[in-house]
Amino acid sequence: MKISAKILLAVASAALCVAACSHGPKVIPRSKMEKIYTDLFLADQWLNFNSANRVAADTTLYYEPIFRKYGYTTEDFNASVEYYMRDPLRFSRMLKNVALKMDAESQKLRGSTGKDSETELTTEYEEVTDAE
Repeated sequence: MKISAKILLAVASAALCVAACSHGPKVIPRSKMEKIYTDLFLADQWLNFNSANRVAADTTLYYEPIFRKYGYTTEDFNASVEYYMRDPLRFSRMLKNVALKMDAESQKLRGSTGKDSETELTTEYEEVTDAE
């Protein structure tokens, strides 16, 4: 009887480990989601600014390097959006934080060089994506 209880416990433990170690999509923490959204916005702006690339770009493939940069996948991002959308107030605060951070960065760029910040942000994004 003791042996079968030990075997049952071992099988249950193994099943629990397999379930816990599954590689399904994971929810991205809010702070990283904000960084990802910032990069996605910059990518969209770059595509809008470079219309020849916009026609050829498949945004799903275009965004994947951004997700990889932070250690996530498109599936993780989609699962995270679904998770955060369950609480629209929290989701809107997250997007507002992104807008505030981008606005602050834009103001900083305008003040430091006197150039058009959209051009500088586009150039900065191109440098980051070229380095990957």
